[in-house]
Amino acid sequence: MALAALLATLTLAACERPLRLEQPPIPPPAAPAATLATPGDWDDLDAALSAAASRNELAVLRTNAQAPDRRVYDLLAANARPARLEATRDPDGLIHLTATIGRFGDPQAEQRLLRDLAHRLQQLHNVPHAPLRW
Repeated sequence: MALAALLATLTLAACERPLRLEQPPIPPPAAPAATLATPGDWDDLDAALSAAASRNELAVLRTNAQAPDRRVYDLLAANARPARLEATRDPDGLIHLTATIGRFGDPQAEQRLLRDLAHRLQQLHNVPHAPLRW
């Protein structure tokens, strides 16, 4: 009898409130990737990235030359965050760089990488070699 009363109470309580299906919150969009355009020699890109990556505690895992004027680099940060750098060359000689660090982006680290890479590309621009100076 007590069980029947409990079930009746629960049933009435459930009927009093409409069932509300709540949607889970939508995660915020990932931060847009950092971008930068800089003059530079396309053939210096690998060496310049090696220096900039080292300075930013990144390791180059893989290079994918998707076209003669486009390269994608997969990187790994010292704290095991994945990173990616995309470089494209336009006919005017500018190199357009796009960087993402971490799954959700890290704008400060991305800008720092791009700034260091652009700095090294400018040091190497139109010269056979240049000392590494930060």
